[in-house]
Amino acid sequence: MGRYKSLALNTVIFGICSFTSKLLVFFMLPFYTTVLSKEEFGTADLINTIIGLLAPVFSLCISQGVMRFAIDKAKNTKQVFTFGLKVTLGGAVILFLCYPIIINIPIICDYIWIFLLLYITQVFHSLIGLFARGLNKMKFVGVAGVISSFVVVGSNILLLFIYKYGVDGYLISIIISNIVFISFLFLKCKMWLYVGKDNDNELNKGMLLYSLPMIPNSLSWWIQHSANRYILNYYCGIGDVGLYSAASKMPTIVDTFRGIFVQAWQLSTITEFNNEGSDAFFKNIYKLFNTFIIILCAGLLLFCKLLANVLYSDSFFEAWKFTPLLIVGILFSSLVAFYSPIYLANKKTNKLFLSTAIGAIITIIANFIFVPMIGAIGSAISVVISNFVIFIYLHIDTRKYLSFSLGNWQIYASYAVIFVQSIIITFLDCSPTSIWSVLMTVIILLLNSSNLIYLISAVIKKLKRI
Repeated sequence: MGRYKSLALNTVIFGICSFTSKLLVFFMLPFYTTVLSKEEFGTADLINTIIGLLAPVFSLCISQGVMRFAIDKAKNTKQVFTFGLKVTLGGAVILFLCYPIIINIPIICDYIWIFLLLYITQVFHSLIGLFARGLNKMKFVGVAGVISSFVVVGSNILLLFIYKYGVDGYLISIIISNIVFISFLFLKCKMWLYVGKDNDNELNKGMLLYSLPMIPNSLSWWIQHSANRYILNYYCGIGDVGLYSAASKMPTIVDTFRGIFVQAWQLSTITEFNNEGSDAFFKNIYKLFNTFIIILCAGLLLFCKLLANVLYSDSFFEAWKFTPLLIVGILFSSLVAFYSPIYLANKKTNKLFLSTAIGAIITIIANFIFVPMIGAIGSAISVVISNFVIFIYLHIDTRKYLSFSLGNWQIYASYAVIFVQSIIITFLDCSPTSIWSVLMTVIILLLNSSNLIYLISAVIKKLKRI
């Protein structure tokens, strides 16, 4: 299968999973903002972010190593999965032994058993899902995503609307969905056949050397994307955390398409890097991905207030003011996601740490500067600054691995126009659909017209062949 066809096929498969999971959750936002208060929504978000902090530490990020080494056909796949399973189980046991400490942490103490179950299902969701991808079972991953998405929606309606369990119901729905995802993939991929003896110390060492540098990288990523919630809670209260969390759901539209592509892109990067013709492949995909994300962000900026009318209840409506800057943040985050697999393909995971560490430091400093001054908008500003700095760093550093230049003046001009548009909407109280905003969107379309025409024509050609 050609590299372009393989990337397209994997993108479609991951698209099925991501569309049904993230977009179903996105369209559930009006439901959440109706049945949950700002404080409940903020509490649930903080609990989920704590899981995101602990998971890479206790699991040693071994699931990433499992996927990478499972792709390598020269490795013993049974040994790879067995070692990953042992590390993940060991981390869960250690977390349970920390119960006397965890029970004293604010917020968690009221949901301790739900919290522990959520951690276990999350880390095994990651392990099983990434191992299935390493086995090239993407179709099963897509089906598992579809099923678990409908399960989380159904259980949300049951536990939040009918039984009114609040935060408990919201988190239990995620646990049930994770269990369904894990069970389906474990059975369909017959993963019990990959459980055996753990006796290849050299392979274990290689997996750890690959995975361990991802721990500080993951922690830095967590600080960059989640620590602002706690700073916001300290200065403004849990209600503002709820508003900010709701606002961050709108860019899920961009994040969904980004996630679909990046999952497939990661596999293509690992398999195609340094192959003949890979430079042209990378350059073409970068241009098209960039164009698509830019236009998607520009469109979301234009209609963000109209979407807020549909997605948010009255008590959450003011959250729309935070979304323009968060959309700019997700733009640069998407570009960062394009670069990251290049380091994974070269097994240079330690290189990623520096970029995310820089982003984490900037996030903390920016939050402490801006949040006391302007509240949740300050958190959004910190997201833009940190993601932009990481993008610049990786854009320069990846030249060591790529023999061509990424980007041109049209792309850079598009970034600038989108940023100015978000500033005007946020700080000048200008409607997103005002003449100025519409004009800027038209400029972005003109700047990217050639790539946009190429994208549309490529899609039409594919449709004609069906």
